[in-house]
Amino acid sequence: MKFSATLLVLAAVASSAMAVVPKPIKECTKTVIVKPTDTGCIQFAEANGITFKQLLAWNYKLSPKCDNLDVNEPMCVSIKPLKPIKKPE
Repeated sequence: MKFSATLLVLAAVASSAMAVVPKPIKECTKTVIVKPTDTGCIQFAEANGITFKQLLAWNYKLSPKCDNLDVNEPMCVSIKPLKPIKKPE
């Protein structure tokens, strides 16, 4: 019984340590810290002039369900522009 209680405690500690925190992509040029007043991913994206799809693409560990948009975490809201492809002459 004592052994199984220890396993439960270890499992709880491990799961909290493995929480997924969104990380901006390396091409990110601007991040914004999530505030307590931010109500969700769509609102956060629109407030920063981007789409929800861009927010997901630029913050690769952000869940599509938006269940890990955490207060005080940085979110990428701008990336380096893509270089145009030159057409061969």
